[in-house]
Amino acid sequence: MVNKLTDKKSIRMLSILGWLVYFSSYITRLNFGAVLVEFLQAEGITKTAAAPITTALFITYGAGQLLSGYLGDRISPRLLIFGGLLVASVCNIIMPFVSPAIPIMTIVWGINGIAQAMMWPPLVKICSNALSEEDYNRLMPLIGTSCAVATVSVYLVSPLIIKLSGWKSVFSIASGFAVVTATLWLVLSGSLLKNVSFAPAREKNATQRPTERRPAWRLLPMILGSIAVLGILKDGITIWMPTFMSETFKLESTVSILIGVVIPLAHMLLDILVYRILVLMKRDVFAAIGLSFGVTVAFLLLLSLSGVNSMLMSTVFIAIASGGLHMVNALQTYYLPELLGGKNNISFYAGLVNSATYVGSAMSTYLFAVISEIHGWNITILSWLIFAAVGLALTLFCMVILRKKGNAGRV
Repeated sequence: MVNKLTDKKSIRMLSILGWLVYFSSYITRLNFGAVLVEFLQAEGITKTAAAPITTALFITYGAGQLLSGYLGDRISPRLLIFGGLLVASVCNIIMPFVSPAIPIMTIVWGINGIAQAMMWPPLVKICSNALSEEDYNRLMPLIGTSCAVATVSVYLVSPLIIKLSGWKSVFSIASGFAVVTATLWLVLSGSLLKNVSFAPAREKNATQRPTERRPAWRLLPMILGSIAVLGILKDGITIWMPTFMSETFKLESTVSILIGVVIPLAHMLLDILVYRILVLMKRDVFAAIGLSFGVTVAFLLLLSLSGVNSMLMSTVFIAIASGGLHMVNALQTYYLPELLGGKNNISFYAGLVNSATYVGSAMSTYLFAVISEIHGWNITILSWLIFAAVGLALTLFCMVILRKKGNAGRV
């Protein structure tokens, strides 16, 4: 029997700890993308030459999600999170010392991807088991604001650190913060979760949802396809926006990095609205995802038609389009795992969803580097629009099928 946290203080503490864990995960993962423009200029490296570094993280992170999801249903999710943060901090310490040896940097950042994978599926498992359904649905988007706050922090602070002591210092600062967070997590979560049961997946769980809530499983190929498309766009746009701004409007690297802050600022605001939008759409997850993909398609179309002629318009259109993608990611990440597999295997399905996302992310880093170098940014933006339209079509297909089965797409 799973014992839920019922008092507000404990629920708040779990939310804060979960927020700090994912904040630390993001700053030790996104920092390379934030310093990428400066790294390329300082080391005299081309975009395609550097692409394997971030690609390695996406590949190992995506593959590691499956392992993490499997383990999170079977062994202590607390310890998986602690170990992941520690290894991520070590990788961040090592990175500056092995630069500019691209093969070694690729290996280190690939190991970081595996470490990063040990955090989200176990965290979903913990929150699902420790919180009531209503608290889980309400609080997960708030924990998710850590991603946007971390991104804003990295893209705001990195230019300052670069100016003061160079791009390498960004990694050591992120590493130190991750060590502090890992220590707090280990100490505080132990007492907080001591009465919460984390039954192995092979055991029957009394809180598992009825099987009639999971026909979405039969649409898994379509769902994973839309998730992969999301990954291609979400991280592709986030990583390459500073470079796009720098090359298109002839900006200094630090200025283009600062402009990149606009995207996560939009994400931060939207995270607060995720649960409200889901309720507005009558808890139909696929309808809410379709609406979010639709926003992205609309603003990428505007960007492709006129945005590249104006820095302001480009920034606004990309920020809103990326905001739509962030909404898609939030809805897929928070609500699809239980919709697919119930609480008993929620860590595995959380890992599967994240894995599919980062299959797309791994493709995006190299794909958009090649397209932008060969065909320029206008064609790159057109490719973003095409991918978004495919994601929308797949989502609407799933929504129509599940609506024929009653409330199959609702949480």
